[in-house]
Amino acid sequence: MVQREDNSHAVSGEKTDNLLSVKEKRRIFLLDTAEAVFLKKGYETATVRDILEEANLSKGGFYHYFKSKSDVLDALRTRYTRWFLGVVEAKVKPIPVGQTEKKFLVWINAYCEAYLSTVGLHDLVYHSVHTRKTNEDRVAITKHVEQLLREGVMQGIWTLSSPRLTAIIIYSSIHGVMDDAIARQDKNMPKIVKQLSTCLRLLLQ
Repeated sequence: MVQREDNSHAVSGEKTDNLLSVKEKRRIFLLDTAEAVFLKKGYETATVRDILEEANLSKGGFYHYFKSKSDVLDALRTRYTRWFLGVVEAKVKPIPVGQTEKKFLVWINAYCEAYLSTVGLHDLVYHSVHTRKTNEDRVAITKHVEQLLREGVMQGIWTLSSPRLTAIIIYSSIHGVMDDAIARQDKNMPKIVKQLSTCLRLLLQ
């Protein structure tokens, strides 16, 4: 059974503790607390009061860092996106220049792994009611794969009429397939990811 894991504390994407100022540490603590509250109660149900009680802070302590509950969600989305891209890039970067085909397949696998390990948090930051329909964080992810596709086109490996649209199709396809597998409680995720990679590779003709 595929589990919807929420590795919230592994998604901070912040500097190491000894490099953080007191103010930065407090802001991170508030974000971590809000993230846990939102995941437990749901963004719509959770209130600023819930966050304050969990963090044992006054209203002033909260509003010193954030203007509103939606402001916290925006910050969580930015943090999550930074972490997500960092995880994927860490898997792709070691691959030598010129091995773009391998980079593409590794990118898909790394993306699926990162998504499956934090799907609840992903849904929170990208699919809450107040999430902007078009936002720079979501675009940052599609641009990441778009850059890889353009690299392949420049090397003459692929011929694409629109790397941007292809990147959007890849992004949507991954989420559609992964969500379907989760809904069906499919146990064989490696096989699904391999089949997905094969299908997406066919787009790059």
